[in-house]
Amino acid sequence: MKIQSTRDIINEEKFRFMVYAYSGMGKTQLISTIPGKVLVLNMDKGMKTLVGQNIDYVTANNWAEVIEFLNYMKKPECKSVYEWIVFDSISAMTDLLSKHLEEDKKLEGFSFWKEYGGFINK
Repeated sequence: MKIQSTRDIINEEKFRFMVYAYSGMGKTQLISTIPGKVLVLNMDKGMKTLVGQNIDYVTANNWAEVIEFLNYMKKPECKSVYEWIVFDSISAMTDLLSKHLEEDKKLEGFSFWKEYGGFINK
């Protein structure tokens, strides 16, 4: 039997994970514990819990601003600076998408859900 240490594991893959909890449980506050440079896409208006921390963020108030952020994430200047990207929150992000489809694209019923599914699967 060989006992090993996780310190010896070399992992070159990027981590992706989601934190799920009820509102007010500290998901946004958890961002302050992430080591390295972090960029937050703030859609949930919860950044007040991070006052005084050195965390960069962009606020998106509509779907066009979400798309602008997603495009920025692909750029070398973003990849070279930030080790972590946080979406706060996924619920608020889906609300912005729904609002965009209903108000900007004037979709409803099956057309709405077809378009919604297309965005979610990208």
